[in-house]
Amino acid sequence: MKNKLLPVIAVFLILSGLVMAAPPVAVVEPVVREINNVRIVSSRIEPVEDVQLSAKSGGIIEEVYVQVGDYVKKGQPLLKLEQDDLKIQLQQVEAAVQIAEANYKLLRDGASEEDRRTVEAAYEQALASYEAAKESLALVESAYQDRTAQKQQLIAAETQLRAAEKQVQLAEENLNQAMTGLAQAEKEYERIKYLYAENVASKNQYEMVETQYKNARSMVESAKLAREQAHISLQGAREGYLLAEDNYNNPVQLEQQLTAARSQLKIAEANVEMARANLEKVRKGARVEELKIAQANLNQARASLEQLKKALEDTVIKSPIDGVIAQVYFSAGEIVGPGTPVANIVNLEQIYVTASITEELLFNIEKGQKVTIRVLAAGKEYLEGTVEYISPVVDPRTQAFTLKVLAANPAGRLRGGMFTELYIPVAENKAAMVLPVSAILDLDRNPHVYVVEEGKAVKKALETGIIAGDFVEILRGLGGNEKVISRGQYNLEEGTRVEVVE
Repeated sequence: MKNKLLPVIAVFLILSGLVMAAPPVAVVEPVVREINNVRIVSSRIEPVEDVQLSAKSGGIIEEVYVQVGDYVKKGQPLLKLEQDDLKIQLQQVEAAVQIAEANYKLLRDGASEEDRRTVEAAYEQALASYEAAKESLALVESAYQDRTAQKQQLIAAETQLRAAEKQVQLAEENLNQAMTGLAQAEKEYERIKYLYAENVASKNQYEMVETQYKNARSMVESAKLAREQAHISLQGAREGYLLAEDNYNNPVQLEQQLTAARSQLKIAEANVEMARANLEKVRKGARVEELKIAQANLNQARASLEQLKKALEDTVIKSPIDGVIAQVYFSAGEIVGPGTPVANIVNLEQIYVTASITEELLFNIEKGQKVTIRVLAAGKEYLEGTVEYISPVVDPRTQAFTLKVLAANPAGRLRGGMFTELYIPVAENKAAMVLPVSAILDLDRNPHVYVVEEGKAVKKALETGIIAGDFVEILRGLGGNEKVISRGQYNLEEGTRVEVVE
């Protein structure tokens, strides 16, 4: 009987040995290294220089020399307004200067027979110019009443504005839907992550939910970009409508032509009076008082000439900076008024990354500090910037402070309006004892680890500090030389025998 029991006992002992075999674990040792806790703040890129270039004078655009995306140098011509009216006025004022110079010379030196003939010819020429100016004014006044074309432009601009408003509304709705989806996906992701850590959920379940969560985040970013583009289109439509409305209610082109025609008539009248006075003075002779008046008239005519030359120069609109053309608001043949924006030029050789920060973060950052920037569209690409500006007062609407970080953009790949993240350090330790986060159990409530001592798992309660990425600072609980179980620790108990594997 005893011999029959021996095989049974042997099998039992073998099976017991398999059940009680030590589970395999991987271990790590604490290391001393620098650790930083950073706060991630949403931000956006702005050009370091952003110029809305406006026309100094109004008129019809004759030629546009650039298009969106062109690189321009400071002083480079961008577009030109029609100069015909100003050139006519310039000729009249130049004639007025010649008359004033001749008048002054005659009064100063006396008149010869040849001078008399010259003055008489100048008088006849002034009369002819006066008649031509009267006819030109009559034609412009007649055309001033017809506004059919301006009405059609206003209707078209209003249609574009309504379409842009609907596009913004749709973009806002899409963003709200994406945000709702993200909130749901994030909640599910946190739930499945916990279950996976507790070995309740499978790896496939975890990866599927993680993918859904990442897709939801991507949809939110795409919806934000779409909303931004819709707002930009709406702004352009509003500007176009306001311009069309202004042209209809206050026709710029005809008004400018009317103003120019009236100005030309006044100049012609003044030239006639000056020529007539010159003729009378030649015939009668001059007094000292008349010579002084002639000198003053000459000075005034020369000043008017310089002023008109400046106005003619202003019809050529030039770039005030080196940069890239971001927008051109008008085409050849369109009308602009004085002060109307005609182009947008940006300098992207350097960029500002702008964010709104809370008063809590305000005490963790200072001007000149280096910070890390992540461009969302570039994935895991990072660059360094320097804090250039911190708002001295809070924005009453947002209760936040404006922060600007200056960064280089040597390749010119970054564009204004791109979404970024700023990594602002709020705590740091240059020589911290750290462990991987994955090695620590119940990190949020009761952090502890298992260490290997004499082949057994021994539980160690911890006090933790800074958490940064995949590492956590250990303040108390370890000496620094322990073999901390980093894989296989979830099912252990105090005193469980373990086998350390690579």
